Amino acid sequence: KPKQDSTILVQKIEKQQKKAEELIPVILYFHNDEPNPRTYDTTTTYSYSELYEKYIKMREEYIKYYSEKLKNEEKNNAEASIDAFFTDEVEKNYVKLLNFLQLLKQMLLDGQEIAITIKGYASPLNNHAYNLNLSKRRVQSLVNMLNSFEDGFFKPYIDGSSSNGGKLIILREAFGENMVSQGVSDDLRDQRNSVYSPAAAKERKIAVIAIKFPK
Repeated sequence: KPKQDSTILVQKIEKQQKKAEELIPVILYFHNDEPNPRTYDTTTTYSYSELYEKYIKMREEYIKYYSEKLKNEEKNNAEASIDAFFTDEVEKNYVKLLNFLQLLKQMLLDGQEIAITIKGYASPLNNHAYNLNLSKRRVQSLVNMLNSFEDGFFKPYIDGSSSNGGKLIILREAFGENMVSQGVSDDLRDQRNSVYSPAAAKERKIAVIAIKFPK
C-alpha cells in the first residue's frame, strides 16, 4: 500500500509540474513608467495586483489617445486593437497568473522545491539606467504580490522556514530595453505611439519565463 501511495504521489507531482510548465510564459503588463514614476529606485511597495487593477481602468484612456486623430475605419481599427490588447493580453495573462499561483500553492503544500525566473523589460522611453531600474521595480511588484498572496501563504516557502521542506526560489533577470522589438517609438513628444500604442504597451512587461524543479 505505501508503495502504491508513493506512486500516486509521484504521478500527481509530475502532472502538476507539466501543468505549470504549460502555463509559462506568464506575461504581465504595466502602464508607462509604473510603478513609482520619475524615480531611479530599484524597489517598490506596490503589489502587481494593485498595478493591474489601476491599469485595466485605463482602457478608455488608451482608446481615446490612440484613436483620437483618426477617422472612420482607421479609427475603428485603432480602437479595436487597444481593446484586443487589454482583453487578450492584459486580462488573460492576469487570469493565467492567478491559475499559476494556485498551482504553485498546491505543489508547495506537497513539499516540492520550485524555482521560477522573472524577467523585466521596459519600452524605449528614457535612458538605459533608468529603464533597468524601472524593470527591477516591476519584477519587485510581482514578488510583493507573492509575499502578500492569501495572507502570506508563500512567505515561509520563500524565506526557507516552511515546515514541510517546500521551497520557492525566485530568480530575477532585469533587462531594461535591450530586448525591445524594432520599430517601437521612443519619442516622448509622440505619446500616441510611444505610450498608448499596442506596440509600445506590449514592451512594458515582466514575464515568468521559466519554472524548474531542482530536486
